[in-house]
Amino acid sequence: MKKYYIFQDEKSQKFWIIENDALKITTHYGRIGTNGQIKIKDLQTQEEADKEFTKLINQKVKKGYVETNQENIFNSKDESKRYALSCDEVWDDEKGIEDLILKIKKDKKIENYKHITIGMWGEGYEDDCQPLLDYFVENKDTFNNLETLFIGDMDYEECEVSWIEQGDYTEIFKSLTNLKKIKIKGANNLKLSPINHEKLEHLEIICGGLPKTIFSELSQSNLPNLKTLILYMGIEDYGFDGSIEDIKLILKKELFPSLENLELINSNLEDEIVEEVLNSNILSQLETVSFSYGTLTDKGGATILNNIDKCENLKKITIEYHYLSKEMEKELKGKLSNITISNREDEDEWKTPMLTE
Repeated sequence: MKKYYIFQDEKSQKFWIIENDALKITTHYGRIGTNGQIKIKDLQTQEEADKEFTKLINQKVKKGYVETNQENIFNSKDESKRYALSCDEVWDDEKGIEDLILKIKKDKKIENYKHITIGMWGEGYEDDCQPLLDYFVENKDTFNNLETLFIGDMDYEECEVSWIEQGDYTEIFKSLTNLKKIKIKGANNLKLSPINHEKLEHLEIICGGLPKTIFSELSQSNLPNLKTLILYMGIEDYGFDGSIEDIKLILKKELFPSLENLELINSNLEDEIVEEVLNSNILSQLETVSFSYGTLTDKGGATILNNIDKCENLKKITIEYHYLSKEMEKELKGKLSNITISNREDEDEWKTPMLTE
């Protein structure tokens, strides 16, 4: 038996093929457009081979691989690209954002990419990404096929999330008219302006502190096809200067008429966020909500229980990293079949969201 799988995100497109034949498990994997690699594992019995076959498939599916066919894999083009400088290039060779832009300019396949990720562009805690944003705008015809843009894909060693200097995305939304997904990491000096974009379906901002200007800008935006909104709130020490009143500005179905997935997460106001979301008029159109990575306590848990009739209409509620008691967690799981709760933090005086610095 042979099965074919493909994985696609804004960074890469990969294939994975697995075959169970004659007590051998053969896997063939790699990036779309390459020959990839092959591994063979010999098993002693057919039962062992079948178990290994199933186990490996389940592992890939959990990681986001989707079953397909041979034709789709070998006829597919690699449409994803990640551009970044290495730590050695930045710190030893003193390369910066202009060097990264030069890398992009030299890529002869640039017009083919639908999904682009930008990683380390220099010393991100000192140098903002505005020259990169300006480059995309100035060359908008080159990026006419672009559907996904992720700016700021840096790990802790490259630049801590709350130190990343961002930029002004006003012209990005005006110029990249086919954009469907944008993901931004870091919020220092981040500006969106009221967004008017017909095709944008996914907006995600990952940070340790979201400025309240972002809520104001979103509340004045026109995003008729936005399906997913993910906002990491963070805390005051790292840039969050808003209140629950600012968050309420965006909880309106007339503002996001197509919204299905809402994640207002990583907040020390998570209890208050639960209450406002469950009492908002946007709830009726949502399929999934997440109250994760913040300081959700039994107060927020009780709000969910008191609004259980509203919660039952959701396909999925996710609570990952929280301060619920064991008793509250058990009660929520017992009364709601659509809720997933994991990673409980120990109760202490200094409750903090998962991602801050």
